Amino acid sequence: MALSACADEAEDDASAVRADGDGWILPDAIREVSGLAVDDSGRLYLHDDELGQVYRLDPATGLVTTVAKIQEPPLRGDFEGIALIGDDIWLVTSKATLHQIKAGLMLANAVVDSAEFKTGLKKICEVEGLDDFDGKLIIACKTNYKKEDERVVLLYSFDPVTRDTSIFLRVNLVELGQKHFSPSALVVTTDKVYLLSAKQRRLIVVDHAGALLATHKLSKQAHPQAEGLGIHQDQIFIADEGSSRGGKIVSYKRLISTF
Repeated sequence: MALSACADEAEDDASAVRADGDGWILPDAIREVSGLAVDDSGRLYLHDDELGQVYRLDPATGLVTTVAKIQEPPLRGDFEGIALIGDDIWLVTSKATLHQIKAGLMLANAVVDSAEFKTGLKKICEVEGLDDFDGKLIIACKTNYKKEDERVVLLYSFDPVTRDTSIFLRVNLVELGQKHFSPSALVVTTDKVYLLSAKQRRLIVVDHAGALLATHKLSKQAHPQAEGLGIHQDQIFIADEGSSRGGKIVSYKRLISTF
């Protein structure tokens, strides 16, 4: 893709993003980027692994701004995914607790309280990955706790209206052609489910019945710790944690076998 130019001066609540290949290097404050979501206009929403703080990246201007903090100082926790429903922003923790930031898409540098929801998944799995589909939140299990679930990928659906949690997808690893697969992020579209794994460095695509459609290998150099996934029109975004500096977001125009 063509990279957006970095602004000469960032606003008080924003940091300029440095272009790096086909993507962006994030500010140092977002080194442990752990989730990625895309709104209808193509703006990216990110969050930190350890703090309840949400940022917005505008690809058109190349700026990152703070959207909202849950409390001040920001709420500490193991945040592992972000999703957007309407104007609301949702975060999920590894212990399967959801945090709703109401009208979050309308906020800028705000300090808020979040509405908290228990999903009932705390004893079923360790969560890593969140997306929205058809008005519901789709939650990915990274590590399954039950013996009968050791060799499967589990996705659950949480209904914000009824607050019911139900199984969305259960796929045996054999059907995916994998010995091991630990999701770190996901995207659900009308006909596909994209499953990203930082540990196995794979992006797997299945249909809603779990039938395997494609498997893509991620380069260790390009994606040392892939923790976020987003899709907008013909672009796919992958977010990686940084080591000594901010995390990174890489944009692809199409899927190839290795990237």
